[in-house]
Amino acid sequence: PSSTCEDCWEGADSEGMDPLKTSAYIMIVSGIVVFAVMVFGGIKPMYGRYGGKSSAIFFEMNGKVAWVLQELPMVLWGLFALITANRLYLSSPANVILTLFLLTHYLQRTFVFPFLIRGGKTTPFVIFLCALTFCAWN
Repeated sequence: PSSTCEDCWEGADSEGMDPLKTSAYIMIVSGIVVFAVMVFGGIKPMYGRYGGKSSAIFFEMNGKVAWVLQELPMVLWGLFALITANRLYLSSPANVILTLFLLTHYLQRTFVFPFLIRGGKTTPFVIFLCALTFCAWN
């Protein structure tokens, strides 16, 4: 095996489209749009210091449960990457170590941190869905 990992990911198709780059560009553009809408549109977030009473549309859920569920996709993606990685990827100790660091970080962030929070507030369901979408995509 070569010392580089050019063949580790089968991302680009025959026309040169790279789904990883495309996804990254979409995420960057969507972040800029959301920032502009919130700053220039005067929209305040529905949680934290700006949180008010929820309506029937924006019901709330337990914050610890929301945290675990929104962070879970990253744990699952990390495990999926490690389990389905090809032999060339796994032949590099650096790749394996970095993937294990990522998994350790997200295991702690998902299953330990939420239960260290004392008290805590509820989370609007819409905010949970946004966080879940971001974590799954990211």
